[in-house]
Amino acid sequence: MPIRRPAKTIYQYLNYREFLRDIYAEKQETEGLTLRQFAAAAGFNAHSFMANVLSGTRSLTLESAGKVSRALGLKPTERDFFDLLVRFEAARTADEKNDIYDRMRAHMPKDITARLSTELFDVLREPYIFTVRELVSLPGFREDPVYIAKKLNPQITPGEAKAAIALLLRTGLLKRNAQGKLIPENPDLTTGAEIRSLAACLYHQRLLEWAAAAIDGTPASLRDISSLTLNVSKSEFEFIKKRTAEFRGEILDFLKAKRAAEGGEVSDEGARALYYLNLQLFNATETPW
Repeated sequence: MPIRRPAKTIYQYLNYREFLRDIYAEKQETEGLTLRQFAAAAGFNAHSFMANVLSGTRSLTLESAGKVSRALGLKPTERDFFDLLVRFEAARTADEKNDIYDRMRAHMPKDITARLSTELFDVLREPYIFTVRELVSLPGFREDPVYIAKKLNPQITPGEAKAAIALLLRTGLLKRNAQGKLIPENPDLTTGAEIRSLAACLYHQRLLEWAAAAIDGTPASLRDISSLTLNVSKSEFEFIKKRTAEFRGEILDFLKAKRAAEGGEVSDEGARALYYLNLQLFNATETPW
């Protein structure tokens, strides 16, 4: 027998597991629904599969997603959105996630889109947006989309460069001084935790893709890419995380102090360039803690 339609709208979610967990908890409390009943209504022979989906150890396919959305009594447009949530989690690249997220936003009612679709997300989803912001401080910068597009590595299109400047001005991350010159600003941009997490995920995925491309595309003399394989305990892992955070802070403090000593301006020590610094620490085996 189909499960009665949930009170909570699916468009409030960016993660299909969170949606399913919330719906199951709601039905469990209001209707006494068991996991076995939920799994059976969704067309699964074993309730353990649904338990694993909710816990994150198994993933839905598009076929099984269709079974679940029908069991929940979702309307056709809601089923489409549920499929997109499943596709979004399965997407491997930032390009795929960006494309699917745009399709998700097109499905959302205007009130939810206004809440989720923030300018901060649009700034973070493509790392080159912030790169353009920093580029304006380089000696010899020209507010020319063609110049900006060719200056970046990897290169972007003049159209993307023009759109980036417009977005940075709209969000206050850039402004014009009395002479009309672009200069960086530091406004407080806020958004919901869901979007911050999603934007950060896409931002880091893109940078990792660029770092991989730099191995072949950038001469060794102009980059520093290295790695370690470490045998560590939980306390050693926490120590490494703490030290890498402190290291990032030391670099920022060094640059801030240097800028302050130079009167707040970026000094011209000859040629200058923009660099990305990525630090990754991730498990190579199953984590026992």
